[in-house]
Amino acid sequence: MNLSQLEVLVAIVDSGKLSEAAEVVSVTQSVVSYSLSPLEAALGVTLLKRGGQGVALTGISKERFKGNPHVPQFQIPVSQILVNGA
Repeated sequence: MNLSQLEVLVAIVDSGKLSEAAEVVSVTQSVVSYSLSPLEAALGVTLLKRGGQGVALTGISKERFKGNPHVPQFQIPVSQILVNGA
């Protein structure tokens, strides 16, 4: 697990779509998909439900990430931080 994989995960969660997350982190959609698999393997869980309408956190992801004091809770989407440097 590395910082770029976590950055991709946050971009996916913020946007709800792999293609939009790819734009945010300036990589291709295949890189986004590829970086997610090792992260899920390292954590031993499926982090996202993938579907035709986008992606969503799985139940275990919601439990682990939402409201967890050890995971930063952003007031603005991470995509704005990355683009605007805010």
